[in-house]
Amino acid sequence: MSRTLAFGLVRVRQIAKEPIHTINTSAYSTGTVSVTNGSVTVTGSGTAWLTTAKAGQTFHIAAGRYYHILSINSDTSITLVEAYAGTTASGAAYTITGGATTNGSVIDNLNEAQRECVSELNQFDENHFTVTGTISYVSGTETYALPTTNGVVKTIINVTRTDLTSKKQLHPIPYQAKFKYYAPSGISNVDNTEEKYYINGSNIGIIPVPTVSATNNITIDYVPVLADMTVDASTFTVYDDYIDWVCYIAAAKMTTDQGVIAERERLKSVALRTIGQRQVQESRSVINNDEDCYY
Repeated sequence: MSRTLAFGLVRVRQIAKEPIHTINTSAYSTGTVSVTNGSVTVTGSGTAWLTTAKAGQTFHIAAGRYYHILSINSDTSITLVEAYAGTTASGAAYTITGGATTNGSVIDNLNEAQRECVSELNQFDENHFTVTGTISYVSGTETYALPTTNGVVKTIINVTRTDLTSKKQLHPIPYQAKFKYYAPSGISNVDNTEEKYYINGSNIGIIPVPTVSATNNITIDYVPVLADMTVDASTFTVYDDYIDWVCYIAAAKMTTDQGVIAERERLKSVALRTIGQRQVQESRSVINNDEDCYY
């Protein structure tokens, strides 16, 4: 998961046989702009937008989102399709880019394609995008923020305590039932077999409340929420092996070229077949291990 949004923009245009417009080239960027959070109006200074920009192109401030332009009102005023969601600023550098398909549209296509890819893969292996994060016990603290390094938690697969002689899996309980599992005052939960966890929003609660501190002693295996790419440094959520498939899905939204559509389906078949073969191998491994137990 290291390929960037900039790579995806170029790759999709190559596949769709459109002129390549990277994020920061072939762009109009004369003058500066003032933008206000929550407003669709962009005001320019030293700009000449009536002759250099048009509706449908993409407006972008460095390290910010990409916005479709709804209308060019004057040399110094444009209206965006949706309200500016960044920080209010004045005298800011910007770019306006275009092409047969705007950068904003390509980005939308890539995000939709990535969601489609993930959905297809999850049907074959619901744990395919599982990642691992950790939290640390603090004596007397019940709730902790869920890991976010790889994306906000969508589904928890396992919660495991690793600081004991033997690793111990914690089992979930409903938030409403947590009071049943509080330990009596003065009872340590160093090796409490009834240790449980509950989820409350973006937090995880440990019951009984830890009476010891330990660093990164809880591992959480989870499937993260799929994050849309919005800024220059954004990277794909899917693994690098699937990025060409994602790019072909996005390109197929921009062209009726049957070669592009056929390659999209071929890449899908290869990915799903590979997952299926791996699952068969894992199943055989489990069976063989079980058989070994009888000897």
